[in-house]
Amino acid sequence: MRPPEAVRAATADYLQEEDSFSLWLAERCDVGSQYEDTIDALFNNWKDFTDRANEVAGKKKSLSNRLQDNGFIKKDYVAGGGRGFAGLKVKPIEKPRYDNGYI
Repeated sequence: MRPPEAVRAATADYLQEEDSFSLWLAERCDVGSQYEDTIDALFNNWKDFTDRANEVAGKKKSLSNRLQDNGFIKKDYVAGGGRGFAGLKVKPIEKPRYDNGYI
């Protein structure tokens, strides 16, 4: 028995979103109990990541829910000021290097 097209499309969308989220964590975040970051920093980085992939970022609330669903701890105050999550942080952006050093 083959599921209806609507079910197949919804499943494909879900798997795509999960793959994007996992890829974002791997490429753009440091993960570990010693890290924490603000939801603003995490969301801005997530939005940049999804924009570059021509995907929809959604709202901060959806990212917050997804982070919680993946075991990250929501906190009222983190070291960058304001609300955020323990267990991950946005990786620092590396500046391009040239043979004679940084730009």
